Amino acid sequence: MQSGANLDDAHYFGQALRDAVRDGQVPQARIDDMVARILTGLIDVGALDAESIDDHAQLIDFSHHKLIAQRQAEEGIVLLTNRNATLPLPQRLARLLVVGEHADHGVLCGGGSSAVTPIGSLQLPGTSIMGMDVAKIVQPSSLVTAIKEESAARDVVFVDGADRQQVLDEARKADAVIVFAQEWRSEGLDAVGLALPDDQDALIEAIAGVNPATIVVIQSGGPVTMPWRDSVAAILAAWYPGSGGGPAVAGVLFGRVNPSGRLPVTFPASEAQLPRPAQIDPETTTSNPATPRQGGIIALDYDIDGSDVGYRWFAREGHEPLFPFGFGLSYTTFALSGLHVNVDGRYTASVAVANTGARTGAVVVQIYVAKPGADGFVKRLAGFTKTLLAAGGRASVEIDLEPRIVARYRVGGNAPGFVIEPGVYHVWAAQHAGDDALWQDVAIDEARRIAP
Repeated sequence: MQSGANLDDAHYFGQALRDAVRDGQVPQARIDDMVARILTGLIDVGALDAESIDDHAQLIDFSHHKLIAQRQAEEGIVLLTNRNATLPLPQRLARLLVVGEHADHGVLCGGGSSAVTPIGSLQLPGTSIMGMDVAKIVQPSSLVTAIKEESAARDVVFVDGADRQQVLDEARKADAVIVFAQEWRSEGLDAVGLALPDDQDALIEAIAGVNPATIVVIQSGGPVTMPWRDSVAAILAAWYPGSGGGPAVAGVLFGRVNPSGRLPVTFPASEAQLPRPAQIDPETTTSNPATPRQGGIIALDYDIDGSDVGYRWFAREGHEPLFPFGFGLSYTTFALSGLHVNVDGRYTASVAVANTGARTGAVVVQIYVAKPGADGFVKRLAGFTKTLLAAGGRASVEIDLEPRIVARYRVGGNAPGFVIEPGVYHVWAAQHAGDDALWQDVAIDEARRIAP
């Protein structure tokens, strides 16, 4: 077993950085500044206080921390499809089928430096990044156990999905099937397309063919394609839901939680809609500092999309995505009205929100701005807020708009900086980027410089 210092030397800066300081390539003052930044943060949060260092002085409330993680996951789960109000599922069903690799143990975790490995995690073979093994972590938050507790179903059957015939036989007998699909991503690992791996698409299609009440819960680090979308009853994007992920997902499935997450990315209908649909060789890798480069150099032309990345690319090209940026359904309904935009002094938008459904729920009001014309730009998100309302409840919300979102950076003159150009701007209040029901034109008469 190598020591930690030797591992650092082998894979990070280590001796190469020491040599650079000794030879004058890196000033000692630069190292001192970096250390000061680290120590300042540790001191600021009290991490170096005597009572924090004493193992007997600070007990960790693991249960409380897990509950915090659960609540955050509940806020972020996105309901993508809900045909015939299949969700929330009723409690006390006779028979539920749960399908998914390791769903009896827990939830998937993204790989690399973001991975967290609680006690009881499964560590499975993952990938290798520049010679470093990165495990595929399944965190101990059993989806099957949480569904049993939340559903009060008479019988909850679990199969991992490896035996296709077994899955279909069980699916035919179930009142509903919950399929936990997964796509593992890691730091330093290029995605190979956007399809679910390991023939999961075919499995989902087959299950939906024998049981119309098939619900798919996707654990992924980003968008995936869904050739089975129109065949299943409901779809949830659970992302990598963390150490409280089991009860968070179960809470949404059975209605204890009304989903209020919204997509932070666009789900394309296919890879062909992407700016660079060609697949990069997955064996191509980058290099860590002070280590030899592995793989070829990849040239990317950023003129293809420029600043129109993500949802802006889809708007500019007129693509109809699978699910747009900002999208998310609820178990209730909302209505927006009375948009008013202020551009004198503070840049704000106010709008009235009403819960027109029968359940308490939260809506994310999103404000988008576009400038038509040759010198304009496509729709951009300028501000948003989440509002919780009881059934029949109403509220007025005011949202601060980020002026730099609609400004351009001028490099000439004595004072370079962000400037909002004169012209007419379209402003939308929406529940997602594709909702154009409520809008207002706003005129800016002269160029406005934004204070840094």
